[in-house]
Amino acid sequence: MIRKPLAQWRAIRALVEDARPTIELVAQATGRSARRIAIEAKRAGWELDREPEEDIGGKVREVARMLLARIEEAGRTALENGGKINKSEIETLSQLIKSLNGLIGIDGGKRAEEIARKKQIRTDEDRAAILERIHERIVELAQELAEKMVRERDRAARS
Repeated sequence: MIRKPLAQWRAIRALVEDARPTIELVAQATGRSARRIAIEAKRAGWELDREPEEDIGGKVREVARMLLARIEEAGRTALENGGKINKSEIETLSQLIKSLNGLIGIDGGKRAEEIARKKQIRTDEDRAAILERIHERIVELAQELAEKMVRERDRAARS
């Protein structure tokens, strides 16, 4: 495979970093595969504009802050009422805490799976890029060897 000129890759990088098109759009514009452009972009450290992932952890933290504020309010109310806490309020808060713990468990499991999946994808892409470079070098060496053999054959035929 013949490598693209440096100027062309610089132009592609400018498109990706400045105009923020998708990798797929750049692939279509350049006639290259989206996977290959993504590998090159990662290798070169391009700044890719990704869609923000939903931050479930942030939402859980916000719910936890609201729950803590509600617990503090219930404590203040209890102190104002002579140390008595409304039983229904305690049950409601208890259910909210259990729900929050369940969300944290679900998010943690999904997050760990997502991290492992992304790591495996990165590893696979790195291996594919290495294998592609090895393949390119083998082809280059084979072409050089073939040219050398032709030159030697021609030299022997002339003698």
